[in-house]
Amino acid sequence: MSWKPSDPRYHTSRWKRKAKAVLRLRGRICALCGAPATEADHIVPVTPSTPDLAFFSMAGLRPVCGPCNRQRGNAERFASRTSRWRPDGTPTTVKTRGVSSIVSRDYSIKP
Repeated sequence: MSWKPSDPRYHTSRWKRKAKAVLRLRGRICALCGAPATEADHIVPVTPSTPDLAFFSMAGLRPVCGPCNRQRGNAERFASRTSRWRPDGTPTTVKTRGVSSIVSRDYSIKP
C-alpha cells in the first residue's frame, strides 16, 4: 500500500501550480542530492494545521527528486510515531515509552 499525503491541500490545483513554479523558477536539480528534480518539497515540514500562507509560500519550497522526498517524508513520519509527545500535546513518560526507570537501576560501584 502506498502512502498518500495526509493534507488535502496537496491535491489542489493551487498546489500543483506552485510545485510546477518551484521546478521552473528554482531549476530542476534536487536540492538534496543533485539528481533531476521532479517534485516540490517543504523545507520545514508541514502539518494539517499549518496556515495556507506558510503551506503555499515559495520561500518554504525547494525542488527535490522523488526518492529524496519520500526518504525525508518517511523519516519524518517515523520520528512522529516515536515522539516523546502525544498527539494531544502532553509528554509521554518513561513508563509509557516502555523504558525501565533509571531510578530503579543500581549504578553503585561494587568492590
